Amino acid sequence: MNFAPVATQDAAPQLVFKITMTGSQGTGKTTFLSQYFDKQFVPFRSTIGVEFRIHTDQRDGKECRFQIWDTAGSERFRTISPLYYRMAHGIVIFVDLSIASTVEEQAGYWMAEIEKHSSDNVSRLLVGAKCDLPQLVSDEDLEAYATKLNMPFIKISSLDNINLSEAMEMIMNSIYTRSKELNFQNIQLQLRHANPQRNTTCCRLQ
Repeated sequence: MNFAPVATQDAAPQLVFKITMTGSQGTGKTTFLSQYFDKQFVPFRSTIGVEFRIHTDQRDGKECRFQIWDTAGSERFRTISPLYYRMAHGIVIFVDLSIASTVEEQAGYWMAEIEKHSSDNVSRLLVGAKCDLPQLVSDEDLEAYATKLNMPFIKISSLDNINLSEAMEMIMNSIYTRSKELNFQNIQLQLRHANPQRNTTCCRLQ
């Protein structure tokens, strides 16, 4: 992964990280970002292609820029997602706790795509959304799936602004800790099942 500082005149080096939000249509990815960034609850709005937001903060005296990419969950845009898995330092997988469908059924397709296209050391977080509604997915199911795939999980409500900041801190802290362990070196993405002749260096988007 590319953790190279971005030099800016008269400013501290800037670390740029990418986070990809993924999950089926209607699981609450866009609503999550609207509440987190704008402090507004926006009812269901379908994302067209990909949208993104930027969050900047300081960690260990370093300015860190997190680019959060909101990918469309509808089937017609699924061919776009692999690009954003390849470039991601962190991936957040959304499932809807208010529908009668298991976590495996909701997240299985996306996890298979992540396994196929992301790097081996990408940070992941499972988010159970809409916990303000009657819950049809059990906490035990959510925890068991996350444990099986060795990733943390959290329940959130965008309507009531429950655990949004906590979820963002979880994925950002995980990304920063992993990059710190690698000493912020320029590290080529090692894609699973990738052609070794293919250039898989993480792209930099400003």
